Amino acid sequence: DDEEWLFIYQTESTYGARVLFSPLTDDSKLDALQFETLYPAFDSESGIVAVKDGQFYVLTDLDASNCRLVKVDPENPEPENWQDVLPETDTLLTSVVAIGDRLLVKYLKDAAHECFFYSYDGEKLGELELPGLGVVGITGKKDNPEFFYTFTSFVNPSSIYRYDLATNESAPWWSPE
Repeated sequence: DDEEWLFIYQTESTYGARVLFSPLTDDSKLDALQFETLYPAFDSESGIVAVKDGQFYVLTDLDASNCRLVKVDPENPEPENWQDVLPETDTLLTSVVAIGDRLLVKYLKDAAHECFFYSYDGEKLGELELPGLGVVGITGKKDNPEFFYTFTSFVNPSSIYRYDLATNESAPWWSPE
């Protein structure tokens, strides 16, 4: 999103990815980029969630079967230098989205999603109150003052909601008739 880094994901099969990264400049030529490796093996899944203050925020299942969010310094990207922002818990961490000035974190508990807002330091800021027990799909960007999410349950068809970060309010945006 910030156009300061290029990330490449390499895979060997359906699970596991090696993540390579390179800084970009205005005059970067693709054949001149120098790539570093975030994690060299193919035995875990790691994905870049955001870049903030020169640090990578990475959702990974490395050493965490229920996943965790870590902060990675691109100058020292080895896993032993990773810092936990959201450590692994008993609940599966399914996704993290950078929205506005915060992170929206989605957990899967008892076959339903729970969503919470966190700071980039791992401080819980609040909860995204959902219309009930169900599953959620989230879309948004870190520089937008709003985001949209779908909510589906056994009793509610898929509906789209808009969340305003300034007012911390959610409202229906679209639902089937």
